[in-house]
Amino acid sequence: MNSDEANQNDMDEILMLTDGLDVTGATTLFISFDHFMWDWDTNPTPTQGNVDIWDGTEWITIYTADDQDIGSWDYPDHQEIEITEYINDALKVRFHYTANWDFWWAVDNCFIYSRDNHDLVAQEKFLTWMFQDDSKNPSVEIFNFGLESENDYSVNCLIYNDNNEIVYDQTVEVTQTINPDESAIISLPSWTTSDVGTYRDTIIVTLDGDGNLANNKIGGEIRVIGEVEYDAGVIYGWNGSYPDNYTTKISLQTGEVDDMQQINAWYWTCATYIDGRVYGINFNNNSEVFPKLYYLNNDGMPYEIGDIEGLYMISGIAHDITTGKTYITNFNYSGIYQLFELDLDNLSTTYIGSWGSTTAEIGMMYAIACDNNGLLYGVTKISNEDARLFSINKTNAEVNEIGELDVEIVYANHDLSFDRETNTLYGSLLEETQGAGIYSIDTENGEATLLHDLNLDYPITACAVVPSKPVNIKELDAELFVYPNPSDGVFTIKNLQGFANNLNVEVIDIAGRQIDNVSFSSFNSHLTIDLSNQKAGFYTVKIYNNQQSFNCEVIVK
Repeated sequence: MNSDEANQNDMDEILMLTDGLDVTGATTLFISFDHFMWDWDTNPTPTQGNVDIWDGTEWITIYTADDQDIGSWDYPDHQEIEITEYINDALKVRFHYTANWDFWWAVDNCFIYSRDNHDLVAQEKFLTWMFQDDSKNPSVEIFNFGLESENDYSVNCLIYNDNNEIVYDQTVEVTQTINPDESAIISLPSWTTSDVGTYRDTIIVTLDGDGNLANNKIGGEIRVIGEVEYDAGVIYGWNGSYPDNYTTKISLQTGEVDDMQQINAWYWTCATYIDGRVYGINFNNNSEVFPKLYYLNNDGMPYEIGDIEGLYMISGIAHDITTGKTYITNFNYSGIYQLFELDLDNLSTTYIGSWGSTTAEIGMMYAIACDNNGLLYGVTKISNEDARLFSINKTNAEVNEIGELDVEIVYANHDLSFDRETNTLYGSLLEETQGAGIYSIDTENGEATLLHDLNLDYPITACAVVPSKPVNIKELDAELFVYPNPSDGVFTIKNLQGFANNLNVEVIDIAGRQIDNVSFSSFNSHLTIDLSNQKAGFYTVKIYNNQQSFNCEVIVK
């Protein structure tokens, strides 16, 4: 309701009124509602919004809002009020405004209900997806809608496969106290599966004397995701075309924009390609809510991984394939940009260093990216100056300017990403007059070259380049080589710093038989292979992980 409804009539004619309701059978009675009040005029008389209850004889005011904005469209104010003393056979509710012009009052989700002494509600479940072979704990939020505290109840979780077979059945006995109108999150033992597909789960809360069994159960789907194939030579990211947001992919060859999924959520500020998967981080405009890390599936559907706690507005993410480490930049809303290392397993962060966004040396750090040799770069801008490319020291966050991009970018979200195949740096930049475009950026001098005008007025706020093929180590700057070759059987492979962690090494003889297979979990710049116990002849040495591969022929004399 709003002031326009009054026309030439009195303001006190503006109201919302329910029909009469016989509630005499209830032993307790409550009313709850969400509302948003806006632009309440305090002149010449105070404004007043009342919620009134008809008790069978007269109107009784149970809630009053005076002279203030309350709530918002996204975050309405929630009220819950006991009205047991007003039980009658014709109970009514009136939302009534008495004041001046220029207001609105939006009300939603209004309920009148009774409450039992004992009533636990399975309110929300949290396991909706996981990667193949991961271990996850099913968990549920339980809300105490009853009038008494509870500390003796059980939670059972069943998971079914697509053949309706139970593949997980666990129950926990809980003694954790939940007071009335409070909730608790209960976790169950972990579950893991190597079978990709869609599963169903059912979580049941059991409490002796529960007065409402209808709300004790919750369930849904759990999607188990295996290795996926992205389109090669494509940028995956986020199209921030206001008012709609889309996950998108852009051809590096043609610049064609293919929006995949329309998403009703805050846009991503950055993305990167890590070990065959695309990850992104969302924009956060609320200091009480943390940014979230997402996995982007090849169909454009984002899956939430979790909160990156303690940070506020993450502007960039970069992965170093030489060490397996991931870096993020965070703006702390105090004019400071910070560099952190991000642990992808538990989303914990380690502070490295910081720089001021208003200093003449640096400016606002819009995006970061790490090349195939482990060098970290960032794009910055200071007011009335060109955007510039910097190198960033990963151990202390010290920066050195490389050069200007010669692109007039606006104050918006931009992103950077290296193509792991060619080690080329690409940027999704929003230029002041041309709009959004894909640029290649020279890491020697910072010069940016427009490759594709995307014909968009809004930015591609996050981008991650999926390479056309696995990275061959010989294409890296490391100049990997094997010596001595031929040898008596002991070979050394040097300059492995272009490889990420977790290397697999296979040795295959001329007949195609595998004669050795080892894995390395830690990074080394060189590797020694001993084939002195093998017969003289030709052997193939294959070094690989899920991003890179290198094959070489060696000769044992």
